[in-house]
Amino acid sequence: MSIASGSRLAVWLTGFLFYGLWLLITLRPAGMSWHDWQRAGEILLCTAAAVYLLASRAPLPFDRLSRRVLSAVTLGGLLSSALSSQPVWGLTEVALMAGCLILILATGHLRRTNGSGLDSVLVLGTTLICSLKLFQFCTAYLLSLARGDNTIDLWRLMDGFANLRFYGQFITLTLPLLALPMLHAHLRQRIRIPAFFLLASWWMLAIASGTRGTWLAMATAMLLLALTSSTGRRWAKWQLLGALSGLGIFWLLFNIIPGWLNLEIGNHPGSRMTTSMSLRDSLWLQAWQMIKADPWLGAGPMHFATTNNGNAVHPHQALLQWMSEWGIPSALGLSWLLWQATTGIWKSLRSQSTQTTPAGILYLCLAGCLLAGLVQSMVDGIIVMPYSQLWLCLLAGWLLALHTPEVPPAQASPMEQTAWRAGGALAATLLLMVMARDMPHLTEQQQEFRQTYGGHLMPRFWNQGLTAQGKPEIRRQYQKWEP
Repeated sequence: MSIASGSRLAVWLTGFLFYGLWLLITLRPAGMSWHDWQRAGEILLCTAAAVYLLASRAPLPFDRLSRRVLSAVTLGGLLSSALSSQPVWGLTEVALMAGCLILILATGHLRRTNGSGLDSVLVLGTTLICSLKLFQFCTAYLLSLARGDNTIDLWRLMDGFANLRFYGQFITLTLPLLALPMLHAHLRQRIRIPAFFLLASWWMLAIASGTRGTWLAMATAMLLLALTSSTGRRWAKWQLLGALSGLGIFWLLFNIIPGWLNLEIGNHPGSRMTTSMSLRDSLWLQAWQMIKADPWLGAGPMHFATTNNGNAVHPHQALLQWMSEWGIPSALGLSWLLWQATTGIWKSLRSQSTQTTPAGILYLCLAGCLLAGLVQSMVDGIIVMPYSQLWLCLLAGWLLALHTPEVPPAQASPMEQTAWRAGGALAATLLLMVMARDMPHLTEQQQEFRQTYGGHLMPRFWNQGLTAQGKPEIRRQYQKWEP
C-alpha cells in the first residue's frame, strides 16, 4: 500500500471514529439506556483499536522506566482482582483500563504514521459533533416554545446522556479545542466568526448544564495555560470572552425570553449555585475507610460498587477511587506516570516552537482538554463514564503523537512487545465476553433493582452499576466501609 493510499485510509478511519462518537450521543436502540449504549460502543472501539495495533505492530512509545511502572500497576490490579470478593468484576475493570490504554496507543500511532493531515479531521470532527448537539438543543428549545409549554425544562433540552453531569464532562473535554480557530491569525473572518459563536454557545450549554465541575475545570485550565506562553494567554482570553458571551446567550434564552412569555424554567442552574458537596463528602469518607481497611491492594478494581450506599458506586474523586480499589502503591505508580507526563507537557508548552506552529497550537488546546479533564476528575466521575473515557483516550492519544520527548524512548524488546499485544487482545476478549453475557439482561436487571431497592440507578460499568446485587452476604462484608 502506498503512503498516499495509507493516508486516505487513515482519514476514513478517523472519520468513521467521529461518526461512531456522534452516533453514541444521538441515536440508541430502543430499551437501552444511554450509559449502556455508550459502554457497548466503547468496548467495540477498544476491540477495533486492539486489532489495529496487532495488525500495525505499533511500538510502545514509552521509556523503559515508564513501561516497568505501567506493568507493575497492571500486575497489581490483576493481583488485587484475584484476591477480591468478585474477581470477575475486578478483572473486567483491569481489562477496561487496558482497553483505554490500547485506544490511546492506537490513536497516537494513527496520527504519528499519517502526519498532520489528520489534525484537520480531529478539529472538523469535534466541531461537527458539537455543532450537531447544539442544533439538537436549539431545536428542542424552539419546539418547547412552539408547543406553548408553561415550563421549559432544561434537562429535557439536553439529551444524549444518562445524567446531565455526563453531558458536562463532554463539554469540559471539548471546550478547549473549540478555541483553536481563534488562535490562527491567518484564518478568514468568515470562519472565525461562526467558530466563536460555536465556542460561546458551547459555553452557554456548560452554564445550562449546571455542572460545577466544568466551571472549576475550565477556570483552572485558563489560569494555568495563561502562565505558559503568550499563546496560552490568548487561548485563555478567548475562553473568557466565550464564557461571558455564553452567559449573555443563556440570559437571553432562559431569563429574558421566558420573562416576556411568562414561562417558568425547570432545573435552572442557579439552583445549583451552592457550596454543597452533593454527598461527595460521604463518598470520600467511604473511600477513605476502604483505604484504611486494605491500603496495599485495595478492595479490588470496581469494588467500590459492591456497597449499596444509596448514592453512588464510585467516589467521584479519581485518586481516592484508585487508592480504595487498587491500593496505595498502585496509586503512587499511576501518580508518578501522570507527573512525568505533566512535566513533559509543561516543558513543551513553554518552548517557542510549540507557541507558533499549527501543530504547537493544537498541542496547547489538547493540553487544555486533558488538564481540564484531570481537574474535573478530582470532583467528578469523568474517568468512569464510558463516553468521557472515549474522549479522554482520543485526546490523550493525539497529544501523545504530537509530543516530542527530550530523549527518544528506548525500544521495547520483542518479548515485551508481544506480551503487551497479547495482553491487549485478552483484555478486548474479556470485555466482549462481559458484553455478550450482560447485554441481553440489562433492562431486566435494572427493573429488578428498582423493585428491590427503589430510588435511582447508580452507573458504573453498566447503568445499574451495583455489582453485589442479589448477594447480600457480600454487601454485609463491606458494611464496615459505609459512612
